[in-house]
Amino acid sequence: MMRQIPATPRLLADDILVLTQGQHHEVLLHTALDATHLYIASIGGKIAPTKSYNFSTNRKTRQRLRTRKWHNINSTIPVITNTRDLGSHINTTHRMVAPTATARIHHATTTTLKIRHTSYSYIQKARLINLAAISSATYACEAMPLPHNSIQRLTTAITNTIAPPSKRASAAMVFATVDTTISTDPQAAILSKRVSTLRRIHDKHPHLRQTIQANYDAYQALGHKATKTQQLDIYNSHVTAVQEGFLKPFAHAFNATSTTGTTTTTWKFKHNYTKGPIGLLLDSVAKHGAAIDAAFTIHQHHEAPLHTITAPWQSLNSLTVAITKRLRLAHAGTTRTQLAHTPEIDSTILTSSLKQQTPDQRRWLTTVTNLGRWNDDTIHHINQDHDDMCQYCHNHLGTLERTIWQCPTFQRARATLPDGSPCPIHTIAWESLPPPLRLGIPPDERNHGTVCIILGTTGTLARRT
Repeated sequence: MMRQIPATPRLLADDILVLTQGQHHEVLLHTALDATHLYIASIGGKIAPTKSYNFSTNRKTRQRLRTRKWHNINSTIPVITNTRDLGSHINTTHRMVAPTATARIHHATTTTLKIRHTSYSYIQKARLINLAAISSATYACEAMPLPHNSIQRLTTAITNTIAPPSKRASAAMVFATVDTTISTDPQAAILSKRVSTLRRIHDKHPHLRQTIQANYDAYQALGHKATKTQQLDIYNSHVTAVQEGFLKPFAHAFNATSTTGTTTTTWKFKHNYTKGPIGLLLDSVAKHGAAIDAAFTIHQHHEAPLHTITAPWQSLNSLTVAITKRLRLAHAGTTRTQLAHTPEIDSTILTSSLKQQTPDQRRWLTTVTNLGRWNDDTIHHINQDHDDMCQYCHNHLGTLERTIWQCPTFQRARATLPDGSPCPIHTIAWESLPPPLRLGIPPDERNHGTVCIILGTTGTLARRT
């Protein structure tokens, strides 16, 4: 019956969706719905008009549908512009909203706060958040936009849960000190899911590749920021992303034209007019200061291209998560003095070193690494009444570098290994190390091994003579 109209039906457990399209979509919809109402009545069913909805992407069609009285049910049917569908959210106008996503993120934030007050370790809390909060908050993010403010609140709740809480802690360092096998960053999860969905659709549904390419070409014609793959454009996008981080919602400017008689006016307006999975993927890529070409290869500033279609599937998630980590660290370098000269952090080495510490040591080292504690010298610059000398020994300036490398209080930790054998870390000329290594190396033999690993690939280990 629907094939003769023609219309496209979709039958689920307790609802029926009928779709029509084209120039005569409204007439076809009238015919299809009348036939559907008649069929349901003939098998003994009853239509509930208040629980049924009509929608259309055409404004005039929506106006006529609001006043149309369907004779088989002797009632009108409400007309909507957005609704929940299959766990995602359908938008039929230019306004992209997703109250379904907002409610999910709010619930995920509440769940995270509950996990925060449990007695589990930080790594166990991170696993629980990954399972209960991240998967819920980012569900169906491939097909609907996620509200910026809600994501920011969720991020704050997560950073206060998976690490020792501190108002001064750097979110970039908090996510860097979490086990690399656990995804707790909402922004990284969003980008990873959108990239993975593109790859999955491209591989499993070859007949949709032409549609995917047509959508990309349409955004490229509109001048979407993520489709500009020239080196200068990528650099400018990277600089903007580093300055803003994830603190602002993404929006881009489109060129619009208006013709009146023989006069054509062109102006720019800033709005988010992206629709569907391809547009949302482009938004995520642009938010990370990168660009993506027609072959869906992600280009970044001073980074190797990421071929989303041909990259090994088992590596795709970690490669996309690394994009978010690098941007967070780069943004933190513009706002945190101690991270100003830190281009990148090897999270694998850092987390493996922290895992081997005792719980008390790990908590203290994580707090320091996350920049959650100010040293005495910094406090002295804010409050002159506070002494700028080290609070442990009162013998030298209370900077973090000197506390780690020179404070007599930690001499035993620097001089011996846990088994009692001597530790050669005291032979390192720490003044000649790059600032990131001076600040990120706790006085422990395992982290001395980390120094050797890092410098073994970047230079010669400096030693005192």
